[in-house]
Amino acid sequence: MKIDTDIKEPRINRVQKEIADKFITMMKEDGIKWTARWAQPRPCQNAITGHVYTGSNVLTTAIAMMENGWDDPRFLTIPASRKIGAGNVIKGSKSTPICFFTVVEDKNDPTKKYPRYKVYNGFNVAQFSSIDESQLVPLNEHHPSVHIRSRNIDSFLDRAGVNIVKSQSAFYTRATDKISMPDPTTFLDTNDATASENYYSTLLHEAIHYTGPSNRMDRGCFKEYHNSKAARAEEELIAEIGSVFLGSIFGIQHTPREDNVAYVQSWIKNLENKPSTVFSAAAEANKAIEWFQNCPHMVQAA
Repeated sequence: MKIDTDIKEPRINRVQKEIADKFITMMKEDGIKWTARWAQPRPCQNAITGHVYTGSNVLTTAIAMMENGWDDPRFLTIPASRKIGAGNVIKGSKSTPICFFTVVEDKNDPTKKYPRYKVYNGFNVAQFSSIDESQLVPLNEHHPSVHIRSRNIDSFLDRAGVNIVKSQSAFYTRATDKISMPDPTTFLDTNDATASENYYSTLLHEAIHYTGPSNRMDRGCFKEYHNSKAARAEEELIAEIGSVFLGSIFGIQHTPREDNVAYVQSWIKNLENKPSTVFSAAAEANKAIEWFQNCPHMVQAA
């Protein structure tokens, strides 16, 4: 009997390695500015439902947008496109992996649960020969002013009970449970972002750290931050990805932290050794954002 030893690798593993390899290349070529190529101030979403992608799907769709030069952040699957009468996918188009994570129970032991990923083939609306715009969720082309976007972030953090104090540098302190930030007037315009965006990008990075303690997300790498270089690098990667995600939600251009230069080599090493690191970091960043959105302090603005 012939034994087939060519066991196909799960697609999710291939997707993780592909994204990890692209991030490694960006980190090696761009250093601390590795997020600049793919960070976008407009979130990618399902073209029909308007569901804004989270976690790893922010990474896969943002990279596809970057590589193809698309302006439209809406995606859909071929079955969904058929339901609205869209044309064929343009020949030569490459799909974008859209991943969904679920937890399934063991059939024989309900106390045991296992993670399961399903990967779907998504296509940007620009990849179809024709598509009826009226069948798609409309794009919000109105970009709020910098003042409104800043006010939205301030309200978001204030309603979550975040205490921000002035300091010479930016950092979160567990002992006082406060985020220290330089005065906004000390931030300057750069080639990539406004002074306001530079300030809020830094603040959102620290906001992700704010979710780390045991009374919030109880993140393991946060607890070991001062005891382990590996844990510190992991926590900083989560905070950096999380600030990109939040920047997209609030419509601001993400700018990298200068002090991340100390972690880039560790990130490269971790991704080379374990490609799934990028998805787990994205998942933790997404959990941090969900904490803000669902935390007990959060109430609807009047």
